[in-house]
Order: sequence, then C-alpha cells, then structure tokens
Amino acid sequence: NWLSTRLIRALYGVRMTDLGPFRAILWDRLLELKMGDPDFGWTVEMQVKAARRGLAYREVPVSYR
Repeated sequence: NWLSTRLIRALYGVRMTDLGPFRAILWDRLLELKMGDPDFGWTVEMQVKAARRGLAYREVPVSYR
C-alpha cells in the first residue's frame, strides 16, 4: 500500500492513504475505467485509472474493533 500510494501521488498528484478494496462508484464511471484485471490487482488498477481521468474521490475512515 505504501509504495503504491506514493507512486500514484508522484505520478498523478493524487494523495491517497490506502488501497482498501471497498469502493462506491457510479456505474457509468466504472464502465469508463475499462477495468481489465479480474483478480487482486484491480484495487491499484482502479485508483490509477481514476487518477488519470481526474475522477473525484473521497476516502472515508473506517474504525476497527
């Protein structure tokens, strides 16, 4: 996570703190991203593609017990 978020920040100027897999996205925006990875790489793929397109995002903190 650390390396991926730093690379995304350096390459696209987007500050992310985590690559957590829980997402909420509009269907048409998801289709725009043309996701290709059917496995575990989709978390990074989605964030990189969203950053490239300048899509708005918001991180919501989640507390764990």
